Amino acid sequence: MKEKKIFCIPAAGVSSYIFEPWKNKLIDTVTVYPLEWPGRGKRFPEKLLYNFHEIVDDIYSQVSEALEADISFSIFGYCMGATIAYELTKKIEANLNMTAEYVFFAAKNPPNIKIPEESIHKLGKKEFIESLIALGGSYKEIFLNPALAEIFYDIIKADCIASENYRATEVIKINSDIFVIHGTQDESTNHVKYWPDFTTKTCAFEEINGGHFFIESNLDKLLYIINQALSGNS
Repeated sequence: MKEKKIFCIPAAGVSSYIFEPWKNKLIDTVTVYPLEWPGRGKRFPEKLLYNFHEIVDDIYSQVSEALEADISFSIFGYCMGATIAYELTKKIEANLNMTAEYVFFAAKNPPNIKIPEESIHKLGKKEFIESLIALGGSYKEIFLNPALAEIFYDIIKADCIASENYRATEVIKINSDIFVIHGTQDESTNHVKYWPDFTTKTCAFEEINGGHFFIESNLDKLLYIINQALSGNS
């Protein structure tokens, strides 16, 4: 089977370490490329970015160096990472004339959907933290631990500022088959039905039992979906 690459983009405030287990769980022909932008994980000492397009440019510079003409690639993005994945795919198509085989958009509405109550970066610190705890998963673990909360507050706040100030001014279709994956109990993704508007090709929907952080609570199911797609069995 032909070698493939998958570039993986995490949620706001989450480091690329979340994708390390994927290297041993995706099919052997797939190379996993975890990505992250400044201020977290391996890049913790670097200055935080507050502009969404600067984050996309940073991710693009990493991906463009790893792309090879004879190896197919796919992109996975989770929550904020899904919106980055969309802009990244557009940028690769425009600048490099290359197209991802698949783009996996997980735990996120399409980029033209903006819900006022999602603008949590404008909240006071206490309310901001409470809204993140309500999402569960890693956010709940972080902000119920005072030591971790002190470290991650500025990181997640910066990402929320960048993400929530981003606007998709028009619907531009990408030329990849897309998978839209969302949790059965995730109320933040109630507009995923509009994702087909963003591709010239097919759009498949997958539901996974769980809330916003099904990437943690139901990882095996998520990886099964990705493996099926990358092996041509979807």
